[in-house]
Amino acid sequence: MKLLLSAFVLIAMSPMSVAASTTAKVEDGTLQGTREGGLTVFRGVPFAAPPVEDLRWRAPQPAAKWPGVRPADKFAPQCVQNLGNGPDKPPAMSEDCLYLNVWTPAKSARDRIPVLVWIYGGGFNGGATWIPTYSGEVLARKDVVLVSIAYRVGPLGFLAHPELSAESPHHVSGNYGLLDMIAALQWIKTNIAAFGGDPGKVTIFGESAGGIAVSQLCASPLAKGLFEGAISESGGSFGPPRRAGGPGENMRLLADAERDGASLARDAGASSIEELRKLPSEKIMAAQRTRGLAWPIVDGWVIPADQYTLYEKKQFNDVPVLIGYNSDEGASFSRERTPREYTDAVHRRYDSFADALLKAYPVGETTVPKSARDLSRDAAFGWHTWIWARLQSRSSAGKVYYYYFDQHPQAPADSPRPDLGAPHGREVAYVFGHLNDLQHEQPTTADHVISDAMATYWTNFAKHGNPNGKGVPEWPAFSDQNPELMYFAGTPHTGPVPNPDGLKTLDTYFAWRRSPEGERASAIEDAKPAATNVMGAQYPRVLPDHSVAFQFKAPEAQSVDVDITGKKFPMTKNSDGVWTVTTAPLVEGFHYYALDVDGVRVNDPGSHAFFGTGKDASGIEVPEDGVNYYLPQEVPHGDVRIRMYRSTITGQWRRCFIYTPPDYDSNPAARYPVLYLQHGMGEDETGWIFQGHANLILDNLIAANKAVPMIIVMDNGYASRPAGPFSPVPAGPDIGAFQDVMIKEIIPMIDSSFRTIADRDHRAMAGLSMGANQALHIATGNLDAFAYMAGFSGTMNGLSTDPLDPDTAFGGVFKDGAAFNQKVKVLWLGMGTQEPNPFPGAIGAFRAMLDKAGVKYVYFSSPGTAHEWLTWRRDLNDFAPRLFR
Repeated sequence: MKLLLSAFVLIAMSPMSVAASTTAKVEDGTLQGTREGGLTVFRGVPFAAPPVEDLRWRAPQPAAKWPGVRPADKFAPQCVQNLGNGPDKPPAMSEDCLYLNVWTPAKSARDRIPVLVWIYGGGFNGGATWIPTYSGEVLARKDVVLVSIAYRVGPLGFLAHPELSAESPHHVSGNYGLLDMIAALQWIKTNIAAFGGDPGKVTIFGESAGGIAVSQLCASPLAKGLFEGAISESGGSFGPPRRAGGPGENMRLLADAERDGASLARDAGASSIEELRKLPSEKIMAAQRTRGLAWPIVDGWVIPADQYTLYEKKQFNDVPVLIGYNSDEGASFSRERTPREYTDAVHRRYDSFADALLKAYPVGETTVPKSARDLSRDAAFGWHTWIWARLQSRSSAGKVYYYYFDQHPQAPADSPRPDLGAPHGREVAYVFGHLNDLQHEQPTTADHVISDAMATYWTNFAKHGNPNGKGVPEWPAFSDQNPELMYFAGTPHTGPVPNPDGLKTLDTYFAWRRSPEGERASAIEDAKPAATNVMGAQYPRVLPDHSVAFQFKAPEAQSVDVDITGKKFPMTKNSDGVWTVTTAPLVEGFHYYALDVDGVRVNDPGSHAFFGTGKDASGIEVPEDGVNYYLPQEVPHGDVRIRMYRSTITGQWRRCFIYTPPDYDSNPAARYPVLYLQHGMGEDETGWIFQGHANLILDNLIAANKAVPMIIVMDNGYASRPAGPFSPVPAGPDIGAFQDVMIKEIIPMIDSSFRTIADRDHRAMAGLSMGANQALHIATGNLDAFAYMAGFSGTMNGLSTDPLDPDTAFGGVFKDGAAFNQKVKVLWLGMGTQEPNPFPGAIGAFRAMLDKAGVKYVYFSSPGTAHEWLTWRRDLNDFAPRLFR
């Protein structure tokens, strides 16, 4: 056996026939291929190390060397993905997937045959090299070496994240799939001679996402010198970057992609990249499913900038290109089924350009014909190919060859789409010469003519940088002066650019999207509706910079503004009577607001109403970047229950909200400590649930084992004793009355109705602002009932900043600090660093008194927040883990 292996190695290292030995000696070792129909085929050849474990989301690393002879007779596993790949049974999926395949007609390693490198499509979220249509034997028999390469897809190939950017020497993340392609091309340059290929004559080609990738590699400085020609089928990536644009505007900037990646990590339950790297790929793919497609990004390194501007500045890899698209790409991507759906969608996306586009791409009276579907085709593919051809032909030494594929069977007149053209991806079977892979069709003579012509043009282009040659019609180079295309329909023939008026209108539209006005419009359109909106309401929307876009329809109104807790933003009315404004960036957190319509205060019909500032008010949530402690997560959730009770002290029916932890109903033997939690002035018992998300904060803390399971009781702090027939109605809360309600009614009711641990060591009380004043007064006045207490943005001295004497203040409860410390397990105080006066002074005076008396307490400072719900959420998130330990 050792002698046999040695013989194989000697054959591979000598200049003998590749065909005779079916082996190839590459940098990492010797490969054993197979002989198939006059070709030598190598499958499953590693070009990089498996991107697993710590190499997940890193640039590809060199493959490991192997001893002896490595079999190369089977396709490697396809990269992990959510998308299926048709009826054929694929190989297993794996993150260990960076392999390539080679079909070579070479008779000797000295042959130096031109190389075609295939990059599969699949929306950057799927695709594989094993797909039968991509088998390279037909093209290889036209005297090229055909290579197909794999690359990471979906979130494993294109996840950007702030931590990934921080660990990168280039301070970027997200384009790992493109880096895989570049690594494969580097491997090919180094090793393709071993297969009889010419490393100085490499042409890349791809379709759909693969064609887009070809366009991006043409613009990437990292790919410079790795190929001498490029073919893009239904590709191009010349749209302006947008956070969430439509087809043709898919590129995002790094900062936007990082935000999306951080959200995906939170959805997957990971608080760091270290944790995310340890998760099974299935969990990461599941988190991606709800977030749309992963995609390459403008990162400043792999893709330096908007590709359109790079070409305008002549900053691209200047090689000849062969580019085109299919006649009915829209049949695969148009979703509108009625004329009304189509016109509404055009107006939504294209705004002031809609009428011109509807004229260039007209819809039928009762149908959405090909003329309308072509807008989807050109927005995603046609314009990109046209502008690529124009930009390159103006400034490049490499010529441009432009095609239009329209070969398809004629649909019957009574079919659902009698005007059906060539849909997305149809040309691939023609290029690879596998017409039998066309579903439900018997290839015609014309199909075979077109297929052979395309395979000839493609391989001629790989050999000469020009598709022309014997046996095929002349294909002229494209330019603005000679805008001729090669039409693949019936027989190859030249023709004009399809729908030039539509392309010119789209060109104006994309130019507007690049303007400051268009960029701002894109930011608003791409922003998501606020989490505080009512069902289906599209506005208000929170932009990435934390500004907020509002809309309000009031055609007869003379003036409208948005009043956000006293700061007003005037709105502007358009011709449809819709008032709009985009605010300056707001601080993170929850904000009450209202609309002023001709001087009358109204709530926004797009927002839920929240009780605050003494009335129901609209509310807007500006999410806190990079955190999820107050957001719903994939953890067990507790319940929020409502208890109505009749108070004999106030003479009224009252209501309290009760949070029970996740295991309350499933663990009937368990008993729980209780936190009594109070709202602030102008709010009520709903505040800690609807504005504060106390239930979600505790769910997340309990799931992370940071807090013990507990019950939280939230009651209304406004209580007063019944007034006599001649007494005035009380103007505000009566602490004495509420204390009696709490001690004599609420606590006994909760202890009798819920499974509590009914002693002081398992009872706490806290509150915010006014509620902090109430909680500390009640808790310190009833130390036999409470061992834990807290004031969020408030203390017992209210708004007074006067110095306090511990010997006399508050009945002397703090004068003996040692005794107080012995009795109270936790006294907690906190406030935001941006709290307005007099809160810093008042809380400071209270702390000075505690310090003087030697009272121990915890102090928490919330950075950058004021007297607002974000401060109080952070307070609860810090306070709750300290309880009942």
